[in-house]
Amino acid sequence: MVTTRRASREQADTAKSSSTATLWFLLLAFCSVTMTIGNKFLMMSAEFKGQSQLVASVQHVIAIVVVSAASPSGSLKLNAINRKQLTFYVWDAVVRFLQIWTSLEALRHVPIAATTVVRALAVPTVAWVEWLVLRARLGREQQLWSCAVVLGAAVYAYEDVIASGYHALGYAWAFGNLVFFVSNCVLGRVMMSQNGDQSASGMAVISQSLSIPIFLGQATVVDGLTVSSAYAVLSSLDTSTKATLLLTGATAGLLGTCYAECYKRASASAVTLATNGNKALCVLVSVAVFGLSLSVVQFCGLVLTFGAALGYSLVGARAKEKAG
Repeated sequence: MVTTRRASREQADTAKSSSTATLWFLLLAFCSVTMTIGNKFLMMSAEFKGQSQLVASVQHVIAIVVVSAASPSGSLKLNAINRKQLTFYVWDAVVRFLQIWTSLEALRHVPIAATTVVRALAVPTVAWVEWLVLRARLGREQQLWSCAVVLGAAVYAYEDVIASGYHALGYAWAFGNLVFFVSNCVLGRVMMSQNGDQSASGMAVISQSLSIPIFLGQATVVDGLTVSSAYAVLSSLDTSTKATLLLTGATAGLLGTCYAECYKRASASAVTLATNGNKALCVLVSVAVFGLSLSVVQFCGLVLTFGAALGYSLVGARAKEKAG
């Protein structure tokens, strides 16, 4: 009798854990798609023309509030940091600023499919840079998947580049975003030991807080933004644009928590599958929302790029699971 009750209780706990994991994966998908589609919408709006720094600043403020509010009691630790740690956080904030700036400007000029394909090139680029600089091991299977990612991106871009609607500036922003993303990944792994005992949410709050003055400084010096002009822009927004700005800021804050909870409740392989699936979902939703079309060649390029990126990621995820 006791054994039966125990088994029933264990089954109930397993079912509850499974349903909780499903909810976190669904929230991860919602946050990923909402951020990308929402940022594209904001960059297309006339009110935010030349105001990407204002968008990012507002989103960061919202994200900080959301991270602070969503963190369980005691999980948000903001411990004292030394000079070396401060250097890391400032550097991380500068790279975050450059990443977000280039990402928003790329979305302003080219379709989400194009920015996603270019970002996928980070998979082989990070691997090759770590292999050359950090002497990291790169297996034969990973090398093949890396080359397949590049091939897929080339297939997608071929038709885009030769088409009359090719936007060189947009691709320049996208590749700039790739450079800053890769540098952040590689150097971040070198300096991860400098984080001290900050929680993940605490690290996010510090980095986001340091990023805000950088965004505002650039907006003031380069874009000529003032308090009155910022207020005028924000107050002139219609309801849908205000809601999108609020939603993208909130999902930016929740994204890190979603990843942490998914890793806590599922394998690295499952999270890897979800991450790549969300990228494909973003492209499909963007085609429907913005009325864009994909040719057969571009679709094949996307499938090859995402498939190869997934293959590469799964090799690494499974290796970590075996080691753990």
